[in-house]
Amino acid sequence: MLNKDAEIIIGNRRGNLEPAGDDVTVQQTPGSAPGTPLPCDERFVRFPALPTAPEMAGTVPSEDETLYVAADGTGDFYSIQRALDAAPKTGALVLVAPGVYREVLTVNKPNIQIRSANSDASKTIVVMDKSAGTSAEPFTPPP
Repeated sequence: MLNKDAEIIIGNRRGNLEPAGDDVTVQQTPGSAPGTPLPCDERFVRFPALPTAPEMAGTVPSEDETLYVAADGTGDFYSIQRALDAAPKTGALVLVAPGVYREVLTVNKPNIQIRSANSDASKTIVVMDKSAGTSAEPFTPPP
């Protein structure tokens, strides 16, 4: 064991600890004595081979590829645009929690779906504020 700039006090159950190093002071309590190392081969049970074990009956579910957005930071992303930027080139589902998102969205990948995480879509609001006098009518989702 290599140490540096240390003051080490060794108790009476020292084992095979031999501290050494630059500027190391070692003190031993009364009755401490060197020990012998424990053999590791006897301490760990080998994992048995199980050639007769049945194959797994189920299937491993695929990884969830949904990108979760929450303005309060509890999702994978706090910004819808950041989720869109992180989406794979093949597309993704972006699930947006209720809240107000102040950002301009640019969707430049195919197969992107943006959905509200709440059944009342009016609780999820995206505000676009352009100062050059350009604005659009607010988007109203179809019934």
